[in-house]
Amino acid sequence: MNKTTLGLVLCFTVGTVFAAPHAIYKKANTQDIQTTAVNTSTTVVNPFQVKAFLPGIVVGRFGAAFDYKLNNRVAVGALLRTLSQSDQYDEYLNTYGLELEYATNGDLNKNGWILNPVISTTNYRFHDGFPATDGLRGDQSNKIDKEQTSNSIGLNLIYQWTWKAGIYIQAGFGGDYSTNPNSNMYRTTNTKFAGNADLAVGYQF
Repeated sequence: MNKTTLGLVLCFTVGTVFAAPHAIYKKANTQDIQTTAVNTSTTVVNPFQVKAFLPGIVVGRFGAAFDYKLNNRVAVGALLRTLSQSDQYDEYLNTYGLELEYATNGDLNKNGWILNPVISTTNYRFHDGFPATDGLRGDQSNKIDKEQTSNSIGLNLIYQWTWKAGIYIQAGFGGDYSTNPNSNMYRTTNTKFAGNADLAVGYQF
């Protein structure tokens, strides 16, 4: 073997010894980076959100919802709407329910459309006077108590605007199908379909 051939063999051997560990480290490091990127993309950003429904405030009805994000696309939570009259007849209107929010763009932290199915129960009570028999107003001192429970299921389509500070606004519309199986107002169960629109402001944290 001449000197030239021996030199080439030595260079190849030395290069292989030093290059192989570097290639292995580079491959392992690339895999770590890719794994980290995947894990980061599945991290839930601002897992909690709370919102207040604005239209009801005009008539003195408070409404709010608290949601927990299962992932960045889906959130589930509970909602409450309540209205009470502090007069002598103790009238009230309370709604309790569960809701789901599904971001059609895959991220509840960004602007976009949201599908919002809701199931709820509403309890309300009010009073009414006996009808007049003499052409005058009925006797308002004789109030009768009326109570009703209504169960409903609905679906809303919402558009959401979100800011980096965690504040968001939702505006949407939809419809719900309801029944009143427990009522002293009617002898039979009534069902109805009704449309709705709503506006809410919330905070993600």
